[in-house]
Amino acid sequence: MNITRAYRGWRINLVTRNHRIYGFRPDGLTAPARCHPAQRQDNVLHKHHRSPHTDCECGWRLITNSQRFPEYFDGIARHWWRDRVAIQVETVGPTLPGVDSRQGPDPHDTIRARQLRWIPGSKIVIPGRLAALTEPLAANYPGRVVVLPSRDWSAFTDVVSETEVCP
Repeated sequence: MNITRAYRGWRINLVTRNHRIYGFRPDGLTAPARCHPAQRQDNVLHKHHRSPHTDCECGWRLITNSQRFPEYFDGIARHWWRDRVAIQVETVGPTLPGVDSRQGPDPHDTIRARQLRWIPGSKIVIPGRLAALTEPLAANYPGRVVVLPSRDWSAFTDVVSETEVCP
């Protein structure tokens, strides 16, 4: 059963070659998630459907507990964050909790959503090892880039308390 409730949290996103945050339109929204079944997905429906769906692992993801964020992205999802930044988002439309999949289990505080909205004015947080992205990102998003003092995500919870727009 889909729950339509707005959640706020953090997610990791790619930076494009032109130093934009991947997946977000100029209005701050993502395109609605749609599932296209692939062999690597846990999709028992085996057909196209609207996301999120209870019988699939699909949907945009966010983590609602910022304290668990670095634990996840420096742990089981380490391969995901090589060239990614953290942004604060909120859900739009139906939501479901995270799931266990072939990729590994989602953290306990994961929400899957049909669509996300990047919270206006919220910070773009990058680990120190990606500090070279600071100027190019700041050119597109003035005043929003925060570089962590650590090379990884370990300082995220210290910095987030100062930059977080939403409680």
